[in-house]
Amino acid sequence: YVDDITMDAMYKYNSYILKEEEVEVGDIVFITNDNNKITHGGLVFNITESTVVFINASSFYGKVSLDEWSKNS
Repeated sequence: YVDDITMDAMYKYNSYILKEEEVEVGDIVFITNDNNKITHGGLVFNITESTVVFINASSFYGKVSLDEWSKNS
């Protein structure tokens, strides 16, 4: 039984890297500003030709928010 788990632990022990074209709605995205530790995560909410939208509990905004990343292609 696990009461709680950090995003860093989830990334290290229960994930693998996907190619951009493999990402699907419902996937978890991991966010970091440090190469040694994952600090945040979100859930992919929508995908378009040019963006990936994910929902997350934003410490920056102090609420649940939708954020958007531009795709590389």
